[in-house]
Amino acid sequence: MSISKETKVGVLAAIAIAILAIGYNYLKGENVFEDTNEYYGKYEKIEGLFSSNPVIIRGFKVGHVSGVEMDNESLELTVKIKVPDDIKIPSNSTMKIINYDLIGSKAVEII
Repeated sequence: MSISKETKVGVLAAIAIAILAIGYNYLKGENVFEDTNEYYGKYEKIEGLFSSNPVIIRGFKVGHVSGVEMDNESLELTVKIKVPDDIKIPSNSTMKIINYDLIGSKAVEII
């Protein structure tokens, strides 16, 4: 049984698209094959916090900021972070925006 050229091209195109999608998410700092929990925090000022900035607990990087959105009516900023599923964060924890290094980049610290 021979496989037609159209089928070979179709399979190759599907594999190329899948690799492109996984590579694009990898460059954004997201792991496609990892289970994560999402947490949200509301702030009035974030002062240079962007997507893919680190999330740290006691100085150790455990996740990343996955998005920042602004409410148009109240001008309140919502920060979404992703943390791996195996890290359990207590319900009384707070998220604080801190300076991460000497250059002045920001990070979210979970206290």
